[in-house]
Amino acid sequence: MGDILEFWGQGELFLKGKGILEETDREDVAQNSMHTSFVLVQQETMADFFKIAGMPRVIGAVDSSSIPIRAPHNDEHMHVCHKGFHAINAMAECNAQLLFTNFACRWQGSVHDTAVFNGSMLHAHLEDGGGQNGWLLGDRGYGNQPYLLTPFRPDDVSTIPQRRYQKAHTKTMNTIERAFGLCKSRFRCINVSGGAIAIQSWSLLHHHYSNCCAAQCAYMTRHHSLNM
Repeated sequence: MGDILEFWGQGELFLKGKGILEETDREDVAQNSMHTSFVLVQQETMADFFKIAGMPRVIGAVDSSSIPIRAPHNDEHMHVCHKGFHAINAMAECNAQLLFTNFACRWQGSVHDTAVFNGSMLHAHLEDGGGQNGWLLGDRGYGNQPYLLTPFRPDDVSTIPQRRYQKAHTKTMNTIERAFGLCKSRFRCINVSGGAIAIQSWSLLHHHYSNCCAAQCAYMTRHHSLNM
């Protein structure tokens, strides 16, 4: 958090040799084309996020959303979300183009967002060093980590760098909210206004939601390429 506040206070973080390519051994990168591709994609992701509100080194935005389901026969009470209806707590990460890059949808609606994140492959990847070159953005429910930045509580915002950070974080985090919104508007079956999904098995539900996310990504990719 100190580095990011220093950026908003001085605007120098991107100029201190902390970019991905500067931190990566160029000889090793040249010998591994897959790693090179990953580095370039991550660099492009950071650049795209930076254009939104000047937030540096952002590798993704993560949040959870309640996907309505019909009341299951087993552990019915565990599926009631904080909004009062039966749901699964689906977590997703997106990039600046509103494309989903990671999602998990195997948790009941009553499970807290932090528990969903901590039990995900995304969390394991970041804990294993996958986020060492950048930051994931999340809301206050996730808690700050070396690889995850959350907003301040409103009462704690008192300095100019904090206000700049808070504003940029909010504007950049809006990408995941928009990504969920677009997906739910396109596939009404995962929107509370469109009914509810009947759970036959968790694997089928995961497959159904995965297909919705994949279709949304394909649509957004095509729409983006047509407008370039």
